Amino acid sequence: MRKICIHLLVFVLFLFSFGTSSAYAHANLTKTTPSNGSLLTTTPESVALEFSEPLEPDLIGLKLYDWTGAERAIDNPHLAPGKPNEMIAPLPQLDDGTYTVAWSVISEDGHPVNGSYSFSIGTASEGRIAPATSSKLFQHSTEIGLIVLRYVVEGFLLLGAGLYGLAHAARRFQLPRVEVLLSRKHRTLIWSVLLLLTAAQWMVYSAGLPGGGITSALLNGHWNVLLESSFATMLIVQLGLLLLLALRGMQEIWYPLIWALLVSNLAFGGHARGVDPEWLALSLRVLHLLVIALWLGGLSYLALTMHHEHVHGERIDRTKFRPFFVRLMVAAVLLTTITGIAMTEVQTDWFSVLLFRGGMWGNLLWLKIALMLVMILLAFYQTMRWKQDAGKLSFELLRVEWLVGILVIQVAIFLSQMPYPAPIKPYSQTLQAEQRQVDVRIPQLVLGKQTMTITLPEAPQAVKAELKMMDMEMGSLDLKPVQIDATHYNFDIPFTMSGNWKYTITATYPTDQQVVWTDTIRIPLGGISR
Repeated sequence: MRKICIHLLVFVLFLFSFGTSSAYAHANLTKTTPSNGSLLTTTPESVALEFSEPLEPDLIGLKLYDWTGAERAIDNPHLAPGKPNEMIAPLPQLDDGTYTVAWSVISEDGHPVNGSYSFSIGTASEGRIAPATSSKLFQHSTEIGLIVLRYVVEGFLLLGAGLYGLAHAARRFQLPRVEVLLSRKHRTLIWSVLLLLTAAQWMVYSAGLPGGGITSALLNGHWNVLLESSFATMLIVQLGLLLLLALRGMQEIWYPLIWALLVSNLAFGGHARGVDPEWLALSLRVLHLLVIALWLGGLSYLALTMHHEHVHGERIDRTKFRPFFVRLMVAAVLLTTITGIAMTEVQTDWFSVLLFRGGMWGNLLWLKIALMLVMILLAFYQTMRWKQDAGKLSFELLRVEWLVGILVIQVAIFLSQMPYPAPIKPYSQTLQAEQRQVDVRIPQLVLGKQTMTITLPEAPQAVKAELKMMDMEMGSLDLKPVQIDATHYNFDIPFTMSGNWKYTITATYPTDQQVVWTDTIRIPLGGISR
């Protein structure tokens, strides 16, 4: 029986590693037919949208709205034959007016990515009405429902993992096990609730996806849809681990191990996916979750032992346990702080987020820091009282610290659901061509209007620059030079979209020699402009 269980655990760990595959891709819209804002004389046969990555046919959605905001009936979209990155939907005969195409696909972390564009037939409509918001309200409802479910599930998992881990370590101090502190009835109830909530997470998540959702795709035998959603893979691994947790008669280390894997698995369903380097982002996220679990689980263990004393009238000697517990909690606090800072640094520019324009994400990060400081102060005060007298350990203070920790979890889940501000970096390059060089400077690589400054080695007769969005059929944009002096020029650059941009600088010298320099830069999605 135990060999079978070990094989099951190996299989779950295989799924765990499967969920970290680099196959996840972020599909960006690169071309639309008809093009955005175009004016047509007749109804096109279809609308076509090309993306930067292949799409999953079961997880695409497309709707058409007219100028009154009413939805027009069209056939379901499908992938173009031989072009897995292109979505097509045939169109019926349409009246003259302006139409809006709303599309939805899946992002690299499993969340739906939506967008829209418009085109007109005959004449553009005046006084257009926005499309009906019922679908958006439904999507917002599923997002809120998923946040609530994740909050409850992750709270249970963090507390359970920390409780089992600390209880296992406390056995050498002759302190009670979890089985003594929690009856089988309570443990079974918690396990059943987690199982039901996992199923609820799957249903709510699937309902919010485009197309027929993941469930219908899997029922049709399209298992490759799991490659499109790390969150779905995380839920499957979570379900498998919960089933392994229900096994009885295993070695004592089995249950803390499964709980630790349940918490580690949470890291694979959030923003850590797609962050470069991904292995570092995932490792930091796993460690951050484990030390938070240890912190909250330690508080829960102390509270449960005090409750056990009160109910059964038993005196538990924590004298030898206290130094170990204090050192463990100090380590947990330090690691929580260090990994939190490191995660923010890997994901974004944490200094800019906190001190400048972090928006809602930055405000929530400030709130998380403030709540953790409250926990640290409460822990320090409680430790000082406990050091003076073991009887001064306050159940009420433990409960307050525990509740603040629950709030930290809630804020962290909101942070994981929101798009984080991308880090902003300056651009500075020296380009070489035909034994001549040019220095190029852009203060911030961020969406919006930026200024590119170039320094030439000698004064040219003329200089010009072009800008083009890579992988987009948008043509080149001529940039107007503003001369500072004989060798210095400024160009205003309008970065209107995130992605890869290619610029070209051409200088003409008195000998009619033309020197061309070119380079590619990447503009991230979002950012904080100081």
